[in-house]
Amino acid sequence: MIDFFTRIDTTRLYPPFFARVANMLRALAQANVFFVVVSGLRGYREQRALFEKGRSVTRTTCPTCKGSGVLKLRPLPPPRCQSCGGTGQVLVQTVTNAQPGQSAHNFGIAVDLARDTSPAPGLQPTWVDDAYEPLRLACEANRLEWGGKWAKRDPGHVQLPSFITARQLEPLHRLFMSGGLPAVWAHLDRLET
Repeated sequence: MIDFFTRIDTTRLYPPFFARVANMLRALAQANVFFVVVSGLRGYREQRALFEKGRSVTRTTCPTCKGSGVLKLRPLPPPRCQSCGGTGQVLVQTVTNAQPGQSAHNFGIAVDLARDTSPAPGLQPTWVDDAYEPLRLACEANRLEWGGKWAKRDPGHVQLPSFITARQLEPLHRLFMSGGLPAVWAHLDRLET
């Protein structure tokens, strides 16, 4: 039996969501399609760090000195290498547009999955979008939202539906700020019935 959740603390996932994801992963495994959960609940501090990636500073190879200095991206333009002062073009790639309280991960109702493509021991992930297509139907069958159908595709992302936008997540954020995860999960329990 494969443990799909060894990399995360499952007690920090909303239990009905965890059950749906576990059922989905077992069904996929029976069809020889294997996914492993690589991220679950994300605290506000971790969410802030992910949001800042690609927005404030980035490490890159400086086109002037060829060193791996930090090109300061603010204020823009131009970025400057801290090692030599040279400037260069930097492709900025952000990780997420979700600030703390604006991600379903912050409330234990989202997971990120990696497709395991090899029978070799340990996770042998692929990040090719097409490899995540089996999640589309599996999510539909388990009343889950698949990030692969979003405008900014996130094919390894699975979450509860109805909590996608910052506006939809705002009530959960307010509950979290006043009562933590227990308050959020009690609210979700009321919605489930």
